[in-house]
Amino acid sequence: MLDQDAQPAETSKPEDYRQPFSLPKHWYYDRKVYEAEKEGIFGNAWLCAGHVSEFQKPGDFARIDFCDESVLVVCGADNVIRAMYNVCQHRGHQLVSERRGNLRKMIRCPYHSWVYGLDGALRKAAKQESVPGFPVAQLGLPQMKVDFCGQFVFFNADENAAPMAEMYPDLGKTMESDLPDLDRATFLEGDSQALPVNWKSLIDNVVEAYHFALSGPGHKSLAKTVDFDGFYRKKADNWLTYQFPATNEAESTPYPVDLKKVRGRKDGFVVFWMYPDTLIFSMTATGVTCMYRMPPTGPETMYADSAYYIPDERREDAATREAIVWMNTIVNAEDYSLSSSSFRGSKSKGFTRSHLLVNPCNDDSPFSEGPLEMVHRLFHDAADPFL
Repeated sequence: MLDQDAQPAETSKPEDYRQPFSLPKHWYYDRKVYEAEKEGIFGNAWLCAGHVSEFQKPGDFARIDFCDESVLVVCGADNVIRAMYNVCQHRGHQLVSERRGNLRKMIRCPYHSWVYGLDGALRKAAKQESVPGFPVAQLGLPQMKVDFCGQFVFFNADENAAPMAEMYPDLGKTMESDLPDLDRATFLEGDSQALPVNWKSLIDNVVEAYHFALSGPGHKSLAKTVDFDGFYRKKADNWLTYQFPATNEAESTPYPVDLKKVRGRKDGFVVFWMYPDTLIFSMTATGVTCMYRMPPTGPETMYADSAYYIPDERREDAATREAIVWMNTIVNAEDYSLSSSSFRGSKSKGFTRSHLLVNPCNDDSPFSEGPLEMVHRLFHDAADPFL
């Protein structure tokens, strides 16, 4: 592992310093900024619904919430996956409250029992026969665009949105190459938490590896599962990846690392961030991939929504189960604490904005915050026209 306390060589002068771009601090709590993000970012972004294995049978669905919206992604009777607003056209009641499951043959509103097909078309409004000419055919659920990338399903509210292959070039094939067994993985478990934090505070935390060996005990134990000398990072249009190969030494790791099962980069700690709020990562030597969403629900609130996927033969693997529990209870809790503290500090009069540590000579270092500068620019450029 690299020496965290080593002093850099004197290669530049103070006058050579370039201040990296970062968002103004009010972007982390201002309601006008949140409203601009609703329109400029989440109103036209590709948002992740889950792995394709979650939508294999007619009626299989996932409910995805973000900002002030709720969306149903459903496998239809014709095996076509569709995305539609989760809101009855009668009085606006949300149709489905469960996070995921199977709807069988129809979507029924729990308020007045209006019934929709799995394709979103209104089939029957209760007592509609009492209203001659009631326009059933015109009252289906509004639809969204659906696309696929790296074995995951995405949707977009913007009917004119460019396809994912254009907006995220090379992402799909890179994910399928570097994440373990995506084509054979199935849903294992998931969790959702409401957090009193601006969503960007958590995004800032997950896109950089600078803090891994420097922050709390959870991340320091995470650092013990990887080889810092083999760190790799790639930044591309609207996405980035950073990857650590598995450690060569299994001693003192937080869960049993079976080095005999390691298949190079594919079984290291591999992270993909996709604009705006999706993180997909694999955990060292476990065979498990996690999809992690971080959408806002207000200027100072968000969801942390996770789902784990794994091949059937690894579902009962003790080390894998131990790793998931460790990630859920130790590392995630630490991330939430770190992000919450940064969020609270953003309101302080003693703080002006983030001063990122970006090494212009070696931005491929795990300790350079070049990815954060990239992410901040993307968010700013998308939302600023709506302010």
